[in-house]
Amino acid sequence: MTITGVYENGEVRKYWEGFKHWDPREKKTLYSGFSGDGRVAKGHLKKISDTVVNTLCSGIDPNGNPVQIRDIATKQDASHYLSETYLKREGKDWIKINADNWVKVEKQLFNEQLK
Repeated sequence: MTITGVYENGEVRKYWEGFKHWDPREKKTLYSGFSGDGRVAKGHLKKISDTVVNTLCSGIDPNGNPVQIRDIATKQDASHYLSETYLKREGKDWIKINADNWVKVEKQLFNEQLK
């Protein structure tokens, strides 16, 4: 799964690259991902409802410090998602670090719009 963002200044860049797979031993969907700025995350997904998925990961921030990351993705409709991301550093409380709206598009359509 690749998440590409179009930023307010019109810049288009890859935001996050992630992979998920079913682990039959753990009986859960596992997740690994990384960002262009050096963040790394590894954890699992938990389906909360038909429209909400919680991803809980242990990770490393761009400075190499350990963190926990929680992302709650809510499906708004067939192609719109709200993603709220929380971060927890050792000995600290969870803090909300961002809320993003994502639109699922076909890769070919997206590439055509960039031309």
